[in-house]
Amino acid sequence: MDFLRKVKWRKYFLIINIALIVIGTLYCAIITNSDVNIQRITIPENFVRNANYFSSDTPNGSISCLLITPKNDPAPNSLRPGILWLHGWTANKYIHLHYAKELARAGMVVLMTDHPGQGDSGGIHDFGLSEIAGARTALDWLFEVANTTYNLRINKSWIGMTGHSLGGITTANTASIDTRVKAAVSIYTWSNMTETVTDTLGDSPYGGIWLPKILQLTNFYRMVPTIDEANARSPITRVNLTPPRPNNWLLITGENDELTDIRTQCEIMAAACGQKDNKSYIDWIEYSVNGSGNPDRVWEFPEGTMENGTARKLYIPAGLEHGTEGLADGPLYMQMRWFGDAFNWDVETYYFNAGKTNQSLNRWIGFIICFLGLIGLILPVISYLSLWKYDTRAPKSELIPNMPKNKKELMLIIYPIIYVIAAAPALLWVQAFNIEAFIPYLFTDMIILIMAMKLVTLAPAVIGTTYYESKKYNLSLANVGLSRKNALRSIFVGTIAALIFIVTLNVCDYFMVYPLLYPAISPTINIWGFILVLFILLGANFIDELIFRGLAVSKMQTQNKWLVYFVSIGYHSLTAGISTLVIFSLYAGGSLLLLILAFGIGMVLGIINGITNTYIYQRTGNILGGVIFSTLILGFFMCGHFIGLGLITF
Repeated sequence: MDFLRKVKWRKYFLIINIALIVIGTLYCAIITNSDVNIQRITIPENFVRNANYFSSDTPNGSISCLLITPKNDPAPNSLRPGILWLHGWTANKYIHLHYAKELARAGMVVLMTDHPGQGDSGGIHDFGLSEIAGARTALDWLFEVANTTYNLRINKSWIGMTGHSLGGITTANTASIDTRVKAAVSIYTWSNMTETVTDTLGDSPYGGIWLPKILQLTNFYRMVPTIDEANARSPITRVNLTPPRPNNWLLITGENDELTDIRTQCEIMAAACGQKDNKSYIDWIEYSVNGSGNPDRVWEFPEGTMENGTARKLYIPAGLEHGTEGLADGPLYMQMRWFGDAFNWDVETYYFNAGKTNQSLNRWIGFIICFLGLIGLILPVISYLSLWKYDTRAPKSELIPNMPKNKKELMLIIYPIIYVIAAAPALLWVQAFNIEAFIPYLFTDMIILIMAMKLVTLAPAVIGTTYYESKKYNLSLANVGLSRKNALRSIFVGTIAALIFIVTLNVCDYFMVYPLLYPAISPTINIWGFILVLFILLGANFIDELIFRGLAVSKMQTQNKWLVYFVSIGYHSLTAGISTLVIFSLYAGGSLLLLILAFGIGMVLGIINGITNTYIYQRTGNILGGVIFSTLILGFFMCGHFIGLGLITF
């Protein structure tokens, strides 16, 4: 009867979580595809090559796109505007889908692309120039293919271009040299790349100083340009009024954007009005958007007109930072109005009925429901996979007879202290290697490097603690979760469970059209770079499992097994949160928000790891299954389409 109850528990839990996955996926898919048609298309490599915008020494590949058109076309028999939407650095074409949907709802055709070397697009990312080439190739596609092959009825005199962050920079650069763009909206741009990058990276990229050897493992050296190369990426060298470059340009930058300041944005807008380096003109713009008490935070070029392409506007939305300026309703409304005015197109009716924020929030809700169902699904999967005839219970504390109870309790306090103290210098190690330059942005590189540096001190500390206990209290390998008898079984369970997780989430992401955490290797990732990621993750996860499962759980086994399970999850998550908080406190600059975010991320990762890995350990009596599970999941996520830039390569 006990066996039957266990089987029913697994079966019902499996059914419930499959239902959650289906509900979350369908909910997100319905919200995402409501009112618009979303089609995945690829601009083939031969088209890219024939466009001939890339330099001869830059490898080019196909460009991955989303084509978004209205389901209920407000003007079914008329030509309509075509808009090119570009994402920011470390992002992909899906990030601003809610913006593109509102443009499409108003009857426009929107083409969203992945920059070369990012997302699903091939080629090499070189921090600015390849993006211009990719954008001009996409414009060629809109002019040459969109109407003939897809019957999109685009008016070639109504071509707009917009983007956020690197997409905003690329918009300013491309629209300044390609007159086919008749209206442009940049949500953030830099004035002069040399100043911006120097502020972010320090002087070393421009001082002829040696490039740190560890960077040779990455493609980062491709993004450390000379001053001349930097100027080639700087919009302020291109924007002007006579002739208008770009045509009809709107610049939107959040008041609290941490990558620039209001003065810098006023300088580039002055240059676009033919007043470059005119201090009094720049002062006037700055006063208009920042010092006059103007609640709209808008300055508009008084002599500009849409008819002759000289319309200019600067919008500084209050309270928005770099990340939020590309997601908020204010910039979206201003963007839609700008294209509507430029192309004499009605956008007001559709904007106010759009339900913009709710749609974006609902997509998140659907994704979270699906993700929670997937985590829950893994538990019965692990249970089924581990149903072998061998004894699969985790080792009991009676197997450590020489360790007194008070000593076990003391060690449970000491372990997280060792972990936090040993992990704390990780960021200092990174800075000592002079690679702090790209920590704020290149997420995959940042996490991998911090993990690698953490191992330098954490691995000896944890292994040393394990060795001390084994000698003093006569521990065997089984006592610390490394039973030889169960090793292969544990690895099998962890591997299959991870692959089921990855494949299922990929399938769901496809239907949701929302791969925020798309766990599939990006085409820009070099295979040796992926192996390097897995190798470092393997070491980091082994140390984590050894301390959180092998050492800690074995000292909790006198309690109820489910109590042990939940205590282990809390133990892991709290330690991981404190450790992440300590590591990033050196970089947070006193920002309480960043510290809370770091602690929260560490807690969430600890909870997810604790839920799955503790259960694998309880079912197999070996920590290796959890090591493999975490390594595969994190490896695919970190080298995936969202944050995998292909920068970790040989």
